[in-house]
Formats: sequence, C-alpha cells, structure tokens
Amino acid sequence: MNPWGGSEPVPQSSLMNDTRNPSVQVQAGKTYFLRIINISGFAQYYFHIDQHNFTIVETDGIYTEPREAGDLFIANGQRYGVLLKTRSTATQNYAMLGMMDPNGFDPTVPAPIENNVTGVLVYNREFHVLFRSLALTTSHSFSPNSNYVTSS
Repeated sequence: MNPWGGSEPVPQSSLMNDTRNPSVQVQAGKTYFLRIINISGFAQYYFHIDQHNFTIVETDGIYTEPREAGDLFIANGQRYGVLLKTRSTATQNYAMLGMMDPNGFDPTVPAPIENNVTGVLVYNREFHVLFRSLALTTSHSFSPNSNYVTSS
C-alpha cells in the first residue's frame, strides 16, 4: 500500500540505464541500435533525446515496418528496438529525458517525488554538461500532438 493511502504504490524516483544522470558516449555521423525497456512495475514513461529522432524497428521482440518518432511512450514491461542516427558534427552534447506519465496514478495521491530522470548523449566529453530536470521539463513537453508513438 502506498504511504498516502491511494490504491497503488507510487514510485519515488526513476533510473535510466540503472543510474541517475547517465551519459552515453556516441560518435557523430553513426547509427546506433538502442534497446529501450521500461522495467517498472507500475509507471509508464516517455523517452526523448533532444534534437534527435528514433527509427523504431522492433516492438516487444517483433520486427516492424520502420517508423520515425521524436518521443516514445513506453508502457510497463514494453520494449523498443530503435535506430538512433547521430548528428553529422560533434558541436554539442544533448539531453536525454525519461519522464513518468503522471496520468497513470490515482489522482488522490501526490505526484511522484522525482518523476524525471535525465542523462546526456555525449558527442564530445570536452563540453560534457549534466542537464537539470527542471530545464528539460520546461524546454520539452509531451502532449497528444507530440511526435511520439505507442505500440498497437
């Protein structure tokens, strides 16, 4: 039971790649295959990498027709296989954002304490900067008109 008396256990924080504030080193002009999995028992997540799109090639272990998306909505236990094409030059690093979907919780329960987890897609360690959750949430919003997909 959750401490606020609601019907479900509300997570208190998030992890990305088993840590907070991960950094993923990439090279400019390459394509990477990423397996993105939501291993949470209750929370659904949105996932976004600033100024990058994904090409979804697999959902829950089944190859699909390639489909481009700017954001992913990842349900509990869901898996995506995506291609990430990096930018042609290494002029900056880019923020990664994982955000719990607050609409999935009992409305009588306070929102999770830390519903965002952030990381950095590192092109060049010389200008490696960790991004703050607040800056990310104000610069990127997930909405029904956003370029995200769910599996069907």
